Amino acid sequence: MTRTDKPPAQFVDEQGNLLTFEELETRYILYLAKHTGGNATRIAEIYGVTVRGLRNITRRKNLRDKLEEIRRRRKEQELEQGASRRWEGYHVS
Repeated sequence: MTRTDKPPAQFVDEQGNLLTFEELETRYILYLAKHTGGNATRIAEIYGVTVRGLRNITRRKNLRDKLEEIRRRRKEQELEQGASRRWEGYHVS
């Protein structure tokens, strides 16, 4: 990469500075969490670590609360979708 090449948007922060590997790792884990609904087994599988390894990484990066929030939101969405599906075929005459 030359000095005139711009790095991909995923590799820079809001001010245009390159992200560190630690910041990239954090963003990637959070991206995977949103993509998988917070499923730790799937996140670890995609990321290429064991569930225990993922737990250690999230503990070190203080991401456990964020992952729990993603899981909670996913469950709420599933409950809302389930409730709306139950009423889909219901008609009052």
